[in-house]
Amino acid sequence: MTDLSLRALKPWGRVDSIGNDPSQLLIQMETFSAIVRVTALDHCLQNLSERLTSIGFPVPRVNSAVGEEPCVIWLSPRDFLILHKTHPAGDVIEKLNSIIKEDEALIIDQTHGLGILSYAGDRALDLLSQGTSLDFSEVSFGKGESRRTSFAHLKVTIFSFQATSTIGQNMWMMVFDAPYADYLSQWLLHAQKNIT
Repeated sequence: MTDLSLRALKPWGRVDSIGNDPSQLLIQMETFSAIVRVTALDHCLQNLSERLTSIGFPVPRVNSAVGEEPCVIWLSPRDFLILHKTHPAGDVIEKLNSIIKEDEALIIDQTHGLGILSYAGDRALDLLSQGTSLDFSEVSFGKGESRRTSFAHLKVTIFSFQATSTIGQNMWMMVFDAPYADYLSQWLLHAQKNIT
């Protein structure tokens, strides 16, 4: 049996590792320079897909997360998040303002309001499954897909993608409200004890 004990998960640390064997379970706090939410004010926001493409942003389909730099996550027919590791929120917002009129959508910097954890390793799904009833099978939750759900009594968005890290496997990322970082850390510390 592999020891999956958590080393101190410090909210907002650059990389907070969990587990002694990353092939079994690795959880990291992800750092993004920009997390920007776009909420259309009208269902008829015209040509949004073409507009996003014109500034180099990928266009998500329903329940998907696309791209790496930036990554765009579908939240609802009128909402999506843009995650960028290298460009600050001001730059992303400026690009968006160049293609979206003020009365068409709200463009909000949520870089400090949201936290993002990534989960990888053979036991990652065991841990994630303790907090939500989502079906994580490939058929129900394939690569590049996203779901809004409740996790450990928190409203979150979880998305999956192919890992580019040294552990070379599938990863899941969870977007959550930053004020709940301490609660989520404590919940994870408790939940990992149930993984045998």
